[in-house]
Amino acid sequence: MAATFSTLCIHCIDYLIHNVIWRVEWRSIHLFPVLMKKVIVLILAVIAGCFIADRIGSNVCSAIHEHSDGITAFKYRYLFSKCEDEMVLMGTSRCEAHYVSSIMADSPGISVYNGGIDASGNIYSHYAALCLLLRHCQQSHHTPQYIGLELSVYDFAQMSDPFNTLTYLAPYIGYDEDVDEIFRKAGTYWKYQLSHLYRYNAKIMADLAGYAVPYGKSAENGYLKKDKPSVAPEIVDTMPSTYIIDTLKVHYLNAFAKKCKDNGIFLFCMISPCYDKAETTTYSFLHDWAKENNLWLFDYHTKGLFSNSPELFYDNRHLWNEGAVKYTNIFVRDLKEKMQKNLK
Repeated sequence: MAATFSTLCIHCIDYLIHNVIWRVEWRSIHLFPVLMKKVIVLILAVIAGCFIADRIGSNVCSAIHEHSDGITAFKYRYLFSKCEDEMVLMGTSRCEAHYVSSIMADSPGISVYNGGIDASGNIYSHYAALCLLLRHCQQSHHTPQYIGLELSVYDFAQMSDPFNTLTYLAPYIGYDEDVDEIFRKAGTYWKYQLSHLYRYNAKIMADLAGYAVPYGKSAENGYLKKDKPSVAPEIVDTMPSTYIIDTLKVHYLNAFAKKCKDNGIFLFCMISPCYDKAETTTYSFLHDWAKENNLWLFDYHTKGLFSNSPELFYDNRHLWNEGAVKYTNIFVRDLKEKMQKNLK
């Protein structure tokens, strides 16, 4: 009986192997190409759907950006497609809030646009903006006679995440090769090429807010005044006397100066007042750099202009409107004197 049972078991196992399992495996092998085709088609459909959604979304965001009165969108749009002023000032929010365009224009009798952009960061953004401005100039056949570049330690010193503010210029990838090259050096170019919608990630909320609060239109030829603060700022610690030099930033400082020279633009640089103390050597690199490039550098921070006048400051880094008016008058006087001496 045991032998008969064992033989029966063997026959059952043999039957299962050859008539059930083998057939199932053979059928699975036979169906594998069909299943793979379905998976591949599904993957391609998802990729195609994402691609279409990305491009449609980016076109919507582009339309929002093109018509927004948010201050950054408005000013970049003006600089890169409408600017025909004889003098353009460039830099960060310190440029935007410190140079009153009407005062700048009255004295030399030329049109002036304050192209300072809040949170534009450093020379990487400034150089990219210059390239896009000059691209427009080639198309409009009008190039500014003068460019004033507001500088700070962020334009030459090593800092963490130095490329982060380039994101505001991501919508302009593909417009200029020099701009694209900066994004390549930042390591973000491929992301923006992969997703056009991602180019608007940094500013879409600000662009939408521009429809409700039109800061762009309220700016006076780019100058955006700051109101008097409820409390005057307190003095902060003295700035470091030296910084570690970022060689890539220096490369773009030189490139900025060269591009101005190649296009017949007279470049001068400024360091406007802060409500803190700068050592005499804090900006020594910028002074040496300006001298090497035969550029004028107006350094009011090291001079301590308004260092005893906290009531003129909005915060430690920015003047409010009254301070900006006083400073602009001083700067225009010094610039005019320098120009008159240069003409003699």
